[in-house]
Amino acid sequence: MLHQRRLFWICFYSSCTLFFFSALIYDHYQSHFDFDNQLTNENISIEKALKQMPICVPDDRPRQRTILYTLLEWTHFAQKYNIRYWIAYGSLVGYVQRHGLLPHDLDVDLLIMAQDTSQLFQLSQLNFSSIYELKVQPQWYIVGETKRSYFYSEGINFVAPNARFINRKDHIHVDIWPMYDYDPSETRMEKNRKPMLTEYDEYYNWKSSPQEWTFPLQECLFSGIKVWSEQYNPQYWITFGTLVGYVQRRGLLPHDLDVDVIMMSDDTPQLIKLSQSNISSDYEIKVQPQWYIVNETHRSYFREQGVNFIAPNARFIHRETRQRVDIFPAYDFNPLYANKSIENKQSENLTIYDLRYRWLSYPRNWTYPLKTCYFSDIKVLCPSEPEKLVATIYGIDAITKSDTKCVNGSWIKAL
Repeated sequence: MLHQRRLFWICFYSSCTLFFFSALIYDHYQSHFDFDNQLTNENISIEKALKQMPICVPDDRPRQRTILYTLLEWTHFAQKYNIRYWIAYGSLVGYVQRHGLLPHDLDVDLLIMAQDTSQLFQLSQLNFSSIYELKVQPQWYIVGETKRSYFYSEGINFVAPNARFINRKDHIHVDIWPMYDYDPSETRMEKNRKPMLTEYDEYYNWKSSPQEWTFPLQECLFSGIKVWSEQYNPQYWITFGTLVGYVQRRGLLPHDLDVDVIMMSDDTPQLIKLSQSNISSDYEIKVQPQWYIVNETHRSYFREQGVNFIAPNARFIHRETRQRVDIFPAYDFNPLYANKSIENKQSENLTIYDLRYRWLSYPRNWTYPLKTCYFSDIKVLCPSEPEKLVATIYGIDAITKSDTKCVNGSWIKAL
């Protein structure tokens, strides 16, 4: 009996040990399987993105491929060591234009908060790869590239970026630039100022932007690679004649000459930043320099800058045909009765221009939450109550009846 009991416990513990060992082995191989699976999926995504990327000469494709796989390795490195970064400069232009690498680009540009460079310096001491290395500018803590030196003996042939993630084999790199939470060009800080971030512009001058333009960061796909991007998600919705077209026929009115959309006026600075990027060779964004003045009669034309409009806050323009999307402002307050400085809470109403450029207020829930809709088969954002808005702005008949008809080859107002 004692022998049987001892045998039972031996079997029991042996089974438990085998179970836990099996679980451990399974977990080990499962984690490797999951990681390998992830790598396979990422490789497929990159190769798919490459097929859609144009080349000018045969050597372009190997360079594009190496850049993307170097970026992929960086994303794994950054994820492993919890490094906060986001795409910038030419890489951000590439994301805006084509959701990925510009076909002619020679590297990838990233931003990090300057103070986070100390973490990169520690990581650069690790021998983490036989192919990749991290080089940190020894004078990264000095603010201003003209005050830094090259350290060629250490492989540091750069001064403006704070660091580089380098592919040793192909000499491709990811430039890691500094972002500061203050403006180095200012001699004193203003009190109670909106939080700002400052980076280099293309001429290595300091350029500041509101912190809310960058944070919180958003995850995006860059040529099939998951990376982090600064927040840029201005909300818009179709309005005026474009909204009438959607309500009447789910698309463009046949006689319309442009497209009308609305954005919250406070989002206009994001358009300014985008207008300063070379977003496209075919399109441009023009922002009214006095967009912050709440009333079109108090604004001026700036024809020498190509701004021949005052009521819209901005225009999205096709350079060749001059066809445009007018971007009008909406306000959280009614300028007739209040101003922004005394509106400390979100208003229950939104205020826009009516057809005669008078102020029109209507319930916020006629706009929000915005909904996805299809306008002439193009996915756009629509207000939540389009029929109510059309009836309020144009009258109830505008929901079903057009006020324009074609007579003898001309569009005229219908009686």
